[in-house]
Amino acid sequence: MINKIQQEKENLRKDIQMKRVRFNSVKKQRAHERIQKHLYSLDLFQKSKMICFYISTKEEVDTKEIIIKELFLNEREIVVPKIHKGSLKLYKINKWIDLEIGKYGIEEPKKGMLEVDIEKIDLFIVPGVAFDKNCVRLGHGGGYYDKLLQKTRAMKIGLGYYFQILPKIPYEEHDERLDYIISERGISKWCSKVNISRIRF
Repeated sequence: MINKIQQEKENLRKDIQMKRVRFNSVKKQRAHERIQKHLYSLDLFQKSKMICFYISTKEEVDTKEIIIKELFLNEREIVVPKIHKGSLKLYKINKWIDLEIGKYGIEEPKKGMLEVDIEKIDLFIVPGVAFDKNCVRLGHGGGYYDKLLQKTRAMKIGLGYYFQILPKIPYEEHDERLDYIISERGISKWCSKVNISRIRF
């Protein structure tokens, strides 16, 4: 039986999902380009040596183009997650062909790829259904990213369209806050102040 907060979260998921499905494709492409530009403008991103990216679905902010670009440039090590026995495992990829379609229809690392210790990750780029101005993230409800991010002190950036950023999201103790949220309108300036000691360059 779900509690009041969980029900509020589920209602928000349905509302945002409808908006994402209806998002105009031309506006979406422009938003992707602006979000990518904002991400690359961050000194934090430029200085990170190993970055963990989510693999985007068609409704999410596109990360595939960024990952392919990063793999080509070969300036940073790229890591992507894979669901394994109820949790996310992290694997380093060298080429896009190191990925295959998983059981949820999302690309994931093939068997035999190198698993990476979470402590080696400098930066996490994470998805979200919605975000708020306290840098609270609303996921899809599986809790995979919350469990993963609880294990690291690395910086965390959420990518979302502007309509996904809400004044306030219902919050539970296990919900992990982010350090930045980036939308097509810019980089968040209202999250908690970044603790520089957490950044390892």
